[in-house]
Amino acid sequence: MTSLAYGWACGLILYQAPRLYLLVFQDVTEEERLKAELHVYSEELKQQVDELSALQAEREKLLSELKEQAEHLRMLASIVANTSVMALILDKEGRILWVNRAFEKRYGYTRVEVVGKHICELPGVSCHLLPKPNEDPSNIHCIAQRLSPQGLDEEAYYDSPGGDGFWAHVTITPVLDEVGEVKYYTVLMRDITARKACEEELRERNAELEGSIRYAARLRRAFLPKDLDGLRAYFKDVGLWYQPLEALGGDFYGYLPVENGVVLGVGDATGHGVPAALISILCPYKPL
Repeated sequence: MTSLAYGWACGLILYQAPRLYLLVFQDVTEEERLKAELHVYSEELKQQVDELSALQAEREKLLSELKEQAEHLRMLASIVANTSVMALILDKEGRILWVNRAFEKRYGYTRVEVVGKHICELPGVSCHLLPKPNEDPSNIHCIAQRLSPQGLDEEAYYDSPGGDGFWAHVTITPVLDEVGEVKYYTVLMRDITARKACEEELRERNAELEGSIRYAARLRRAFLPKDLDGLRAYFKDVGLWYQPLEALGGDFYGYLPVENGVVLGVGDATGHGVPAALISILCPYKPL
């Protein structure tokens, strides 16, 4: 038997007649250690690749959602910019951050000209929300004084220095930041002057109609008997209480003397209002 050594390996030569054997031994400890480390690194790299793939998928999902939101915001911005409703965005002090085209069209300013200026500093632009026309404006009526975290939703007369005021349905909405603090306010003013004019005309017509009904009720009562002396010959005590359900209707009463007695009548003509009142006047009882 003869032994051989070559630095990184060693060997033995065995002889057993008639054959010769060569046994070689090599130290692979370092190689196995490197293989183990390589396996660990491979697993870590695979995990990192999986995490990156998940992040990429999440990123693509967020990008898709952001695109949808951006498109939605573009549509909303287009609607607000082109609507006939006057829209403004004010900061907490009342300075203008943005206005839509309805504001530009009404007052002749461009958005660039008004941004950064206080709503009360623009010549020809009112900042007062009055309870009614011809009311003397004061600080309590200023839009800047009406800005609050509670918001505002009411009808008011939007005064104008040039006399171009109008009735408006005013909505002031606070927009909050991530911590719940007011960042700015959106102000929407929808012109309801035409509706207010119709409501005023309707009130005037209703008042005129109610006055006519009251006068017609007085005329109708004039046709009902009030002198009860004709009944005292037949009754010891005679009294009258007349209270119809409505101001003008078909409720009526009357009496008619006949041979050896008197006929009393209480009735209600079919219907309500003027037609029933006219029918009741034509009833066959004695009118006085």
